[in-house]
Amino acid sequence: MKPSTAHPSAHIEHWDVVIAGAGPGGLACARALTEQHPGRRVLLLEAGRTYDRHPCPVDKGFACTGCAGICNVVSGFGGSMHYGDGAKLSLLPSGRRLIDHFGATTAQNLCSTAYAWLTEPLATAPELLGQNLTDRAIDAFDANALAIREYPVAVLGESDLGRVIKDFHNRLATAVTVRHTTELAAAEPNGTGLLLTVRSGRTLQRLSADHLVLATGRRGVTSTTALLHSLGVTTDLPDISLGVRFEMAAPLLAPIGEEHPDLKITQTDGARKVKTFCFCGGPNGGRL
Repeated sequence: MKPSTAHPSAHIEHWDVVIAGAGPGGLACARALTEQHPGRRVLLLEAGRTYDRHPCPVDKGFACTGCAGICNVVSGFGGSMHYGDGAKLSLLPSGRRLIDHFGATTAQNLCSTAYAWLTEPLATAPELLGQNLTDRAIDAFDANALAIREYPVAVLGESDLGRVIKDFHNRLATAVTVRHTTELAAAEPNGTGLLLTVRSGRTLQRLSADHLVLATGRRGVTSTTALLHSLGVTTDLPDISLGVRFEMAAPLLAPIGEEHPDLKITQTDGARKVKTFCFCGGPNGGRL
């Protein structure tokens, strides 16, 4: 059954800025706007649930239940920082493509700001690890033509991440309007701004905005690309990566996990690049 269309109305809500997505990017954008331009009317749309209603059953060792069609890992207030899980905060030179996009100085400033915002609710800033690997670890991988990437990373446990998400929620509660289980369905030019269609359940509503920020993340890759194309924005095809998942006994991961909590290893054979992602163990290790 198709969603019902909202009845035409002479009054259409107007917003200075509409942000689609309340993950890390959308929350950072909302915070920057409220701090730099107080008084602006900002609407934050989130397709998932509120922060305290999107834990993932798998994090507790249970089977995936589907969560009524809304994946709590890739949506909900906090987005990929989903409530009930931990997180790893990696600093430059991890994410070095930021330097390609913004330049070294701006990239470093953005990285520092993000780290400050994601740790300030905590009583003590987490320790940064991963920068001083032992010769034993480096030599062991080098002997197999593998290069370890050293970069600072901080580990936030479940309770710490919960505090961070709750702090963002409370900080923005009086500064922006947040609408959960509501997503951007369409956008079209309207004078100097945009006319938007948003969907909540089976109901569609029309809004207008001076500015639209797309922070839809992994959940909205396909729909966001289609929306951009409808607005005449050209996009580049993403690079294709082939992922293979491995699992191994925890004792095998423990030694290197003690050295680096978010180990990434790269091998280049001239024709292709092979790298690990989130290969972890030790006290901060978990399911891959």
